[in-house]
Amino acid sequence: MNGMEGVKIGHKISRSESAKLEDEMVEYAVRNLLVAGKDYDVLDEMRVVFGFLYYLENQVIAMFKIITDKTTVYFAKQLGSTSRLDDNKAEQNFCQMVEMMKHVNGRHLKVNWKA
Repeated sequence: MNGMEGVKIGHKISRSESAKLEDEMVEYAVRNLLVAGKDYDVLDEMRVVFGFLYYLENQVIAMFKIITDKTTVYFAKQLGSTSRLDDNKAEQNFCQMVEMMKHVNGRHLKVNWKA
């Protein structure tokens, strides 16, 4: 993926496991939740930004956004499913949720990273 950056929050999860989870979430979102022609024309320059990836008791909670040649689309993963977040304040809500998760779960913070 190009331009992945953000904060990963994890509990007993390796970097390779985290990368695998990220790839699975992004692949699902691209195949099932993005609309060709509306959300993108080409995916070659797609960027993915993870706000957080939190792993606790075999559950993944994550927020990420996919930036395409046409738009930015926001996603959340919880309770085993990945959902597209559609609202007119998506960037503001994304940033607020990331900050809240960092604050609430800071003790589990494993990696601050930019790739």
